[in-house]
Amino acid sequence: MNKYKNICGWSIAIAVLLFFCFVPVGLPKLDARIFGVILFAVVMWIFAPIPQYASTLLSIPLLYMVGVPAKEALIGFNDSTWIFMLSVFIFGAAIQASGIGRRIALAFLSHVSASYSSFVLGFLLVGLVLTFIIPSSVAKSAVMLPIAVSIAREMGEDKNSPGMAGLTLSVMFGGWTTAGLVPTGAVANLIILGVILQSLPQYGYYTTYAGWMGLIGLLTVLITVVTWIIIVTIFKPKTGKVSKEVILNERKTLPPKLSGKEKRVLVLAVLAVLSWSLSSWTGIPVWVTGVFFAALMASPGIGSLEVSDLKKLDWSTVIWMGGILTIAYLMSKYAIAGWIAGIIIQLLHPFSGNIYVLGLVISIAFLLLSILVVNPYVLASVLLPPLASSSAALGVDPIVFVALFLMLFRFFIFPYQCQPAVAVYGMTEGEGYTLPQVTKVAIIQSLCALPITLIAIAYWSIIGIL
Repeated sequence: MNKYKNICGWSIAIAVLLFFCFVPVGLPKLDARIFGVILFAVVMWIFAPIPQYASTLLSIPLLYMVGVPAKEALIGFNDSTWIFMLSVFIFGAAIQASGIGRRIALAFLSHVSASYSSFVLGFLLVGLVLTFIIPSSVAKSAVMLPIAVSIAREMGEDKNSPGMAGLTLSVMFGGWTTAGLVPTGAVANLIILGVILQSLPQYGYYTTYAGWMGLIGLLTVLITVVTWIIIVTIFKPKTGKVSKEVILNERKTLPPKLSGKEKRVLVLAVLAVLSWSLSSWTGIPVWVTGVFFAALMASPGIGSLEVSDLKKLDWSTVIWMGGILTIAYLMSKYAIAGWIAGIIIQLLHPFSGNIYVLGLVISIAFLLLSILVVNPYVLASVLLPPLASSSAALGVDPIVFVALFLMLFRFFIFPYQCQPAVAVYGMTEGEGYTLPQVTKVAIIQSLCALPITLIAIAYWSIIGIL
């Protein structure tokens, strides 16, 4: 199967590249060739015949060969968002190495009432809390997962039983859904942030903590509560009673007091979050303070990392993000975004008279397109620039599209669309939940995205964003 998928990926990618290089499509020759390379990269990312970072590296010389100046072909790797993402990776690695994340999770859960529904909500809320200091959905889930599995076993739940599935799913969604709370909550957030800065620099305020949380912070909390209701409604355990002995015993395994490493990392984490939260008032860009605190975190004796820890960073994603940011820049600078915008205007114009109807149409289109273009930030890099270009003709403010993208990219339908869903499934070796079980929750959650879209548009209108 993989062999045919790889052949299909290479064939489509090369065919698309050649088509736009040699067949007139209404774009200037250079712009058409650039778009051909962009689509080549996107198709390769979707089918993954080679790793995404390899496809990204391959697209760089292709861009140069079709006529893009070297500086522009590499611009994504010279972007402040790319630098910030690298610093956040270092930051997250330091948090994990210190163990402070697990201590915070256990401290929070020890105050949760002893019932199944309370613990499901507790894991989701722990995800919200850890979002401020652990900028990785998978890392947050990894901190909470052993605790959830132990609680389920203590309840007498078996492999893939409703109670086991509900608790482990709350851990997964606690890492994934809640990451939309702040711009540093996950890698995907940073990529969307970079696309916004490249395509719509006038809306840079919404990439700050204050702007981001005002735009979708409350909506993230709403989506988290909806997810809790879905999980406890679908997955009924054998008994609703939960023993807190597991939590208490887990806490006993920790040193009674914070270690020196934990104290240092916690202080640096709090200072970093404060600096990011106040960036809109201090005027200091988040990437500047991000790099500063990452350097301290990576310094033995000050933070918690050794040189060997830096080798474990997700360098493939770091490279991939550089390519995505390059695409966002090229789409906006050249005539590509405007050309696609002309097509989008024709499709969306019948719905442009009502912002609620338009929002629903965009939401449905996003959810369906994300089934094919698995990564939402790839969708953002390809679609956000032309949507912004078409906003005037549709009679709406571009911030509508920015806000919808920020909210919708936390929804998915199938597990392959969500890396943490597959990662957490693998961490329990299939004992926690099955893939059909996570699909059931995701489908219902995505259906809820439509009424949430209407609530979001009303909320943005009330606070004066729209």
